[in-house]
Amino acid sequence: SYIHRDIKGENILVKGESGSGAVTDFGSLTPKKKQPHLTRGTELYLDPAQFGSPGSSLWRQKLRIGIQNQEADILALGRVIERDGLEHLLRHLAEKNGKTAEIKPLLDKIKPQMIPGPFTDQRLREQGLQHPYRAIYFVRSTPASERLFIYNPLQERQYYVDGAIDSLKEHFSDAEFQALKRLVSLAYSMQAELPHQRPDANEVAQELVQLCLRVQTTENTRGGVARRLFDDPSDDETTTQPVSRRREGPAVDTRKRKRHVEPEEASSIPSDECKDGFPLSVTVATKKAP
Repeated sequence: SYIHRDIKGENILVKGESGSGAVTDFGSLTPKKKQPHLTRGTELYLDPAQFGSPGSSLWRQKLRIGIQNQEADILALGRVIERDGLEHLLRHLAEKNGKTAEIKPLLDKIKPQMIPGPFTDQRLREQGLQHPYRAIYFVRSTPASERLFIYNPLQERQYYVDGAIDSLKEHFSDAEFQALKRLVSLAYSMQAELPHQRPDANEVAQELVQLCLRVQTTENTRGGVARRLFDDPSDDETTTQPVSRRREGPAVDTRKRKRHVEPEEASSIPSDECKDGFPLSVTVATKKAP
């Protein structure tokens, strides 16, 4: 089993009108490890649970010592769907339809709160306990500019995203509205605080395929134009020839997941330690390949 270790929006490319997606940047790819090791990744897509218990997670994040696993890649992809897919889509639709004042406050709630440093080890422990598995240490900080990012609880974030979708319901077909609701549920299940609570790669792939099939086989056309899941319905124009605009998302590793690593295993770190899958018909990245 292999781990990508740096899943993020910038590393998922969408190619042209075909919309086929591909995960890139395999410089951090490594076989699955069971022992503590130097971790890699981009802060806002990191899994705090891979660094151990809440009380020690931030201190170990600072050292970048943890146990990365496939569940961490799942969390990162869920965050891509949330940050680089859903949030971008909803902000765009709100701006285009004059609802920014209504939608922006909701979506701002899903962004992490920044807490400035400096941080002693004791303060890191306190923040970790206060925000279990939701606090991220920004490792590129200098000693004079340390900072933490604190995510709101998953249920709160899902509530606000659902609220934004509800407010924009008139701009989606019924099938798209239901698919987006399911996509939101999937994205947050992928970010469950405990790794064993998250779906595996096969389950994620199957759900994404089902979402796309649902949209493609029901009310996914307007004016003869087949629509991508994340297209803005107001962009559709009646044409004399149907234009295929089905979009595919990132390739997902569908290899069978092995035993998960519980946070308690990561918490045993000694205190002195200073693919190809197949494309899915859903857009979860907003950046196109050059």
